[in-house]
Amino acid sequence: YQSRLTLDELVPRGVISPIGENALFYYRYRLEGTFVEDGETVNRIAVIPRRKNDPVFEGTVFISDDTWRLHSADLFITRDHQLRFLDTIRFRNTWMKVEEGCWMPFSNHFRFTFDLFGFKGAGDILGIFDKYDVHATLKPDDFTGEVLKVEATSNKKDSVYWDQFRPVPLTTEEQRDYVRSDSVR
Repeated sequence: YQSRLTLDELVPRGVISPIGENALFYYRYRLEGTFVEDGETVNRIAVIPRRKNDPVFEGTVFISDDTWRLHSADLFITRDHQLRFLDTIRFRNTWMKVEEGCWMPFSNHFRFTFDLFGFKGAGDILGIFDKYDVHATLKPDDFTGEVLKVEATSNKKDSVYWDQFRPVPLTTEEQRDYVRSDSVR
């Protein structure tokens, strides 16, 4: 776990992690309840900033009682906490068990809102991760530096194709936007 999360231009100083090394200086915590999932007790813990203007999160973390690992998190940061350009950005993350003793990210959901020079807007970014191979044998030439690749034919696929692979269906707004974008193109 990193003590300070970098968000580049959004929060130049970085955001103090609620589970980082110096977190007790920046946060107060309150146990809000527990639940059992797959035989494991999970604690729901409120994350409360000690001071209004520190670069910190607010929200909730869910921590496994026996292993002390993060189960999930629902955290946000606002302009009050030194966020630039955006009004709020919310992070919802969940982890899944890949094999005994190995947990990996399952979903990352980012939601942001802004009101800049009279322009208001919001956005969502959702990433779902699966098919982990934690025992892969990798060679140095397996890494090309490529960060994101969009196949040239991806916008030629029909909805039946995407329904097979998309773990979360498109919202009504996203469906309209794809039709509008396709028509404009």
